[in-house]
Amino acid sequence: MRKRQIAALVFALTMSILLAAGCNCGGDYTPAPPVADPYVQIGYSEFCDRAEELLVVENYLRLVGFESNYVDHKRGTSLSAVIDMSVSSDVRLDVRYSDPSGKLRLSLGDGRLSVALSSGGSDKKDSMGVKNTLGELTSELDKVGEGTSPVEYLVAMLKDELSVSGSLIDADEAEKILGKCTFKYCEGEDKDEYMICHETAEAYADGYDVYISFEASDGCIGSLDGFVIREGGRVEFSFKCRTASAPVELPDEVYEGELLDDFEELYENKAVTEKDFFGEWKCEGYTLVIGSDGGKLTSPNGETELTLDGVMSNYLTLLSDDDVYIAHLTDGDLELYLPDDEILILKK
Repeated sequence: MRKRQIAALVFALTMSILLAAGCNCGGDYTPAPPVADPYVQIGYSEFCDRAEELLVVENYLRLVGFESNYVDHKRGTSLSAVIDMSVSSDVRLDVRYSDPSGKLRLSLGDGRLSVALSSGGSDKKDSMGVKNTLGELTSELDKVGEGTSPVEYLVAMLKDELSVSGSLIDADEAEKILGKCTFKYCEGEDKDEYMICHETAEAYADGYDVYISFEASDGCIGSLDGFVIREGGRVEFSFKCRTASAPVELPDEVYEGELLDDFEELYENKAVTEKDFFGEWKCEGYTLVIGSDGGKLTSPNGETELTLDGVMSNYLTLLSDDDVYIAHLTDGDLELYLPDDEILILKK
């Protein structure tokens, strides 16, 4: 970055001298003052405070749409996403992921979610009907992190199918790298500009380099470009907000399969709450009572006190001192998964 600034300054001064020589031959010449660097250096902690607002998902739901790309050249991993929210009743999304072991494409639009996945020598495709309105998607995003979101299950399931563990970005490693970066900030009337780069000897001694620049306004990143070079590998990424509607490509066919069956059940029962499990459920030899204070299972082996550990759609997790039980509401009955993998069908 410093080399480019020096080059730009030398060029500007050279042009000024040449112009002055041509226009003021034989006259007095007063050189123009050097142009000040508009950027102000800020610390890592201050940058984190400023960036916190820029990471709020809800801020981006006000936009027309955006597109992003991530490529890890060393690992052969790439991820791209395009979303169009210009029509709030029909949000469109196209996500594509690939690595040496597989490929994934997830598409949303026209009231349908479609997934095509190739991994481990097999191809799987499936689709299902969804409400892809902006309000519906916002509601689902609000549940992420609460242990009740079908969206979290979908992401975990697809990662498992692709044998992907963890996240693309290691948070601890990222913090370690950014902690040695220089952060610069320029405040403008309509947008603010940020630059993140390495300008310390320690950075190059550790074998990595970083350059990131982005613009932000109204709590959103408008555009971002950057790269990280670490352990001989280059990672590139970009993000760009859309200012106008643009087509998002969707599959030409309606997929049929079993890949999304479990997610579809969770999605269709997402309005189920703990109260729907309350009551007395029985089958031969077993009685399960569930209430706001917990549960009790009476079986031929005695009584087991249970606590409620959380609900995801039509699945409720119950805990004893030593074991885990899963209650599953289906067709008016309750399937109870016992610790020994036996399944009971109980009725009210």
